Amino acid sequence: MPSPVATQSGEALERRLPESEAIHEHAELGDTLTWALFAAAVVAWLMWWSWRRDRGAAGGQGGPAARSRVSTALAVVGVLAALGLAADVTLVGHSGASAVWSGVGSQPAPSGGDDGD
Repeated sequence: MPSPVATQSGEALERRLPESEAIHEHAELGDTLTWALFAAAVVAWLMWWSWRRDRGAAGGQGGPAARSRVSTALAVVGVLAALGLAADVTLVGHSGASAVWSGVGSQPAPSGGDDGD
């Protein structure tokens, strides 16, 4: 998953920059992204599993008649999960951009900012 990699690099950068409310907000929002990504992946897997099960129950003949109520419910949950994930990514990206454009990203690291990464 790309989110843990982004989290690790963001935390390394956070340690090198002076404390800031903008950076803290971005980090907190970024922490929620891993969970939102995980939830969307679980829903996608459940949708795939339900589709395969319904398709097998219909003798390989797909279509609306083969769709179960579970598949329909998962489709609705899947759309909601995708919208939630898109909103979370947007909020994380916006807070990061706001931190950079507010000048936080251009501030020099405090003395001793080299943490050996």
